[in-house]
Amino acid sequence: MKSFFVMLMCARAAAALTVAEVQDNIRQQDRQIECVSFEYSQETRSSLSPEVVRVSGEAYFKKPNSLRVEQIKPERQLIVGSGKSVHLYTPRFNQVLRDSWKAWSRKNSFLPGLFGSSGTLERLKKDFRWSMHASDSSMNGDTVGVLLESKTKGSDERIRLWLGAVDFIPRKAEYSSGGLSLITTLASLKINPDLDPGLFQFVLPKGAVLIQAP
Repeated sequence: MKSFFVMLMCARAAAALTVAEVQDNIRQQDRQIECVSFEYSQETRSSLSPEVVRVSGEAYFKKPNSLRVEQIKPERQLIVGSGKSVHLYTPRFNQVLRDSWKAWSRKNSFLPGLFGSSGTLERLKKDFRWSMHASDSSMNGDTVGVLLESKTKGSDERIRLWLGAVDFIPRKAEYSSGGLSLITTLASLKINPDLDPGLFQFVLPKGAVLIQAP
């Protein structure tokens, strides 16, 4: 019974939060996070096609700019980034694409608004208008909903975030722009786990073709 009242109080507190309070809670939580690991699932939809692309896998992030994304379905892919470079390996073609961290993060929306390099929150505050929106009752646990809309004139870029009502750690993100929609959902989230440094070291597979991104 006690846990029920605790959850009820958290839900009421979350409902009364302002954008400034949410941003402050995100900032405080970010200071305590050094690394994370989680399972993810994504759905990509386009207004140009009825097809829905679904992918899933596991991901690891470590500050400031280290990541490892192991896509399991629909086919295996590996993304490893550490420092200034990002490598994307596709076993089916035995091919590796190498790009700069800056260029890759600009072109990709793997986890928009979730975990990123230093200054992610400040960039989102600068480039988007924030407002509160409804929580997602389908999520496991109470969430706080936030809507971000691009300040750029003529842009329809939007990000919906669902944050844990207690820890303000993202659980889900929906990115949309130009008829494209990308929904990312997290599960089995672990904060500050003991990660092997080798996770973020990329070794070129035997016989793989290395391609430098333009």
